[in-house]
Amino acid sequence: YQRSFPISDDDDQLRVIKDALKALHYDEKQLPPKEIRGKISDAKNRMLSPDEWFQESPRDYRSQQSHDVMRYYEERLKNANALDFDDLLLKTYHLLEDDAEVREYYANKFQYIHIDEFQDTDPVQMEIFRKFIENEDTNSFTVVGDINQSIYGFRGSNKNYFKELILKSYRKQNGKNYLTN
Repeated sequence: YQRSFPISDDDDQLRVIKDALKALHYDEKQLPPKEIRGKISDAKNRMLSPDEWFQESPRDYRSQQSHDVMRYYEERLKNANALDFDDLLLKTYHLLEDDAEVREYYANKFQYIHIDEFQDTDPVQMEIFRKFIENEDTNSFTVVGDINQSIYGFRGSNKNYFKELILKSYRKQNGKNYLTN
């Protein structure tokens, strides 16, 4: 990707998906564009490529069609040097995962990290957070949230991340838990 890129909003995404359905000769009524957009978002939030998503799907005819549209969508965005909102997180994760120098730079740049509404953290957001707190000696973090108010499970949020952090915090503090209810 080039340094400057457009961000595809909901309308742009639906337009590309509708173009894909037309190009692939799939019926929009049988495969609604908003449903496909939801599958694309779900895959990206779980850090899955279209092929990986398909491997986890029922691998039936409908899944194959969805996969075809997802691949078309990704290719169109790439050819336009465009990203959607989910890509902003996914590409950030890949950059931090693949480039140790960049990962170290940002892990050192942000000594203190605060995340609000932590109960609504999805897998890609959690992985980015983990990259920032890898160096336990130099990074401190605070997360705020209420697992009883988790409302984004349909988008992949996982309230069990709280348990992970509680255990990590407890172990780090040698038995002193600084968490509150």
